[in-house]
Amino acid sequence: KSVMTYYDELNTFDITKDQFPIKDSQLYLLFRIDTELSDKEWMQAFNRMAEEKVDSILIVATELLTPQRFIKESIKGVLRNIKGYTFCGYIRSKANFKALWDRSYRIEKELKIGSLDAFLLKIDL
Repeated sequence: KSVMTYYDELNTFDITKDQFPIKDSQLYLLFRIDTELSDKEWMQAFNRMAEEKVDSILIVATELLTPQRFIKESIKGVLRNIKGYTFCGYIRSKANFKALWDRSYRIEKELKIGSLDAFLLKIDL
C-alpha cells in the first residue's frame, strides 16, 4: 500500500544563493537544469542542500555524455572557435554527473522519465 501526499504549492528560487524552502517530505525537482551550472557550482549547491537538510531530490538530466555525443560536442567546439558559435551549457558523463552529489546524497533509484535519465536522491546522513 502506498500513501501519496500532494502539495498545491510551487516554489521557485535560485539554487546558487537562495535558502531552500523546507517542508516535511518535500521533493525537490531539478528538471533539465544540469547544463546551467559548472561542476563547482553544482557541488556547492548540493553541499548547501545537505546543510539545509533537503531530504529528497529528483534530478532529471538534460542529456548524458556518451562517446557519440562527445564526438559531436568536440566538433561543435571547433566550429565555435571558427564560426563564433556560443557556449550553450555543460554536458557530463553519467559518472561525472553522479560525482556532483556523492559526498552528500545517495541514489535511491535510477529512472527514465521519457527518454531522459533521472535520479531520485536521498540525503546521506
